[in-house]
Amino acid sequence: MSFEMETTYDRPTIRAFQQILNRTLRAKRIRAVRIVSILIGCISLAYGLLWLWATVTAGVSVVPALSGLAAGTIFLLLGLFYEKYINRFGRHMVDQTPVTIRYSFDAHGYSTGTGRSGTRSTYGVIRTICGDAGHYVIMLDRRRGFVLDK
Repeated sequence: MSFEMETTYDRPTIRAFQQILNRTLRAKRIRAVRIVSILIGCISLAYGLLWLWATVTAGVSVVPALSGLAAGTIFLLLGLFYEKYINRFGRHMVDQTPVTIRYSFDAHGYSTGTGRSGTRSTYGVIRTICGDAGHYVIMLDRRRGFVLDK
């Protein structure tokens, strides 16, 4: 049995691909960055408050207190809004010329091609398959994959 399909990669398809990628493959990294940023932010704020208390009671320099408070605020904001920042990348893409790619699936593997050139691979190279309401995304590794319309 063989299955063939054609997909045109236009701007909405690429945006959908990036959103799916953010929700699946980058989810652990986003969560780790947020947790570490919030921890560093809390420690920096505590450092700044401790130096602020030392400034008031002992009259030492206020610079360490201000640097701790500023760093703590920046890291807390990063931890709270990092996922929204990552998801905004898809909105700033330049217009791309639509590209039509033909996919062919059979019992031994799959092939992709644009008409002039093509590649053949086995199913063993596929890392994960995920999707949303209108697309399937087949990821070959962390940076390579392709989008198929449902």
